[in-house]
Amino acid sequence: MEAFFKLRITNLGESTPPYFEFTYGDRAFANPTSIRFEFVENRTGAFQAVIGPNLNQALKDAMDLDLAPSGEWQIDIDPYYITVTSLVENRAFYPSFRTSFGLVYTGEVNNGASGGDGSEIEFIQTLPGNALLNAFNDNVIRFRANGIDKMTLDANEDLEIKLYPDPTGEYYLNLKDFATVMINQNKFADEIVPDIEASGYVYEDPTLFLKLDLDFSAINFNSAATYYFLKSVSQIANYFEKQVNESYILLPKHGLSHKVTYYEGYPFDVPVFSNAIQDVLIKNKTTGHDVQLSFQQNTNRLFFSQGSENFTIEDVMPLQTGMNRLELSFGNKKIDLILNKKESVCAPYFKFYRNSGGWGYIRFLPEVAITDKTKDGKDVRVDFNGIQNTLTRILNEGKETTVELEMYTELLEPWEMENFKDFQKSPRVEMYVSDLFQKQTSKSWIGVQVKSSSLETTKRKTQKNRERVKIEFTEYNLHL
Repeated sequence: MEAFFKLRITNLGESTPPYFEFTYGDRAFANPTSIRFEFVENRTGAFQAVIGPNLNQALKDAMDLDLAPSGEWQIDIDPYYITVTSLVENRAFYPSFRTSFGLVYTGEVNNGASGGDGSEIEFIQTLPGNALLNAFNDNVIRFRANGIDKMTLDANEDLEIKLYPDPTGEYYLNLKDFATVMINQNKFADEIVPDIEASGYVYEDPTLFLKLDLDFSAINFNSAATYYFLKSVSQIANYFEKQVNESYILLPKHGLSHKVTYYEGYPFDVPVFSNAIQDVLIKNKTTGHDVQLSFQQNTNRLFFSQGSENFTIEDVMPLQTGMNRLELSFGNKKIDLILNKKESVCAPYFKFYRNSGGWGYIRFLPEVAITDKTKDGKDVRVDFNGIQNTLTRILNEGKETTVELEMYTELLEPWEMENFKDFQKSPRVEMYVSDLFQKQTSKSWIGVQVKSSSLETTKRKTQKNRERVKIEFTEYNLHL
C-alpha cells in the first residue's frame, strides 16, 4: 500500500509569507527530503499556491503543477481534504507538517505499513477546524501513533508534559487542562480601566483570549497544531460553534439579536471578538446616528461609559431612553445588538464575569437591608503574672466581621434573567463603590460574594421576574 497523508487547511494565520511543508524519506526515516509550498497573491515561480477563497484547492492546483508531473505523486481532493499519495515504493512520510498557519487540520497520515521503524498516526477524534473554543469546556483529541510508546507535548513553549497511550495504543488529550490554566493567569481580574477622553471607546483585552500552540515530538516524530480559546464556558443546550475567522458580540443571543441593558451613570462595556484589525461602523437604527470605531484583532471591549457624565458614547452616537437597535458592521457581516438604556438611579451596582466571556453588569433596587455579622476568634489566656498584676484573665485574639446586604433586582426581562443567572454563578463579582456619574478608577470596585438568592415571582411564565439576593463582604479588623 502506498504512503499517503490527508490534510485540511482552514486559514493562513498572520505570518508572512504563509507556507506549508511536509517531509518524506524511506521507511527507516533516513535521507529525509522536505517540500515547501508558499501561499502568494501572484504565482511567480514553482511551489507557490495562489491565495483564494478555497485554500485546499489553491494548494492542490500548485501540487498539480509542481509534484504530479514527476510521476511520483498523486494529488486528490474532496470537499474536506487534500490527499497526497506517494507512488514510489518504500517511501514514508514524517508525521510532521511545518507551517506558519494559524491552524492546519491533519486528517490522517498512513505510511503504508505498520511496525518496523515507521510510524502511523491516525486521528480518532479531532476538534472542529478553525474553531474558537471555550476554555472551560472539555475539548478532547484522541489519536493513535503506532510505533510511538510516548511523546513530549510542549504548550506555548511554556508547559511541557509527557504523553503515554492507554493499553489499546490510544492517546487522549483534553485541551481544557491547558487552556484553563494558561488563559486565567489573572484569576478573572478586570485589568482595564477606561479613559475615554484620552484613549477612546474600544480597548483590547488579551486576558480574554488564548492562542495555544502545541508541539508533539518523539523519536522520528514531530507535529504541531494551534488552537484558539475564549475565557468562556457553554452549556449543552446553548452551545454554538464559533470560528476564529469570524467576528462576534460575546453576549448570549436571544432570537436573531443580542440584548443587553445599559444603566446610565455607571461604567458599562460590551465584549466583542474581531477577526482582524478593522474599522467597525456602529449604527443606531433607532436614532439614525452612527460612529466608526477601530477594533483590534481578537478580544475587545466597547465602553459606552466610564461612569462620568461626560465622555460617554452618546457624545458620538446618541441613545434614547429605552430600546436602541444597534447594528455593528464587520465588513460584510452585520451583527444586531438591542440595547436597553435605563435612566440613572443611585442604587447598588455590580459587575461580574460572564459565562460567555467578558464582563456583565446589573443594578438593584435602592432599598438595601444591611446586617453586620460578628464571629469571635479564639480566646487567649494572659493571666501569668499573679492576681496582683492582672487586669483580665482572657483576651480574644480577634473578631471576624462580615457585612451582608440583602436587596432585590428591578423587574427583569427574560434576557435580563439570563444576565442575572450569570451573576449568581460568576467566579468573580465586584460592587461599585464610587458615586453615580463619577469616573471610575482602579479603586471603584470591591470584591464581594453572592451568598444566596430566591425568586419572589415564582411563575416561570411571567414576562418579568424579580429576584432577591444576599451579598457579603468581609472587613479587616484589629487582632492580637
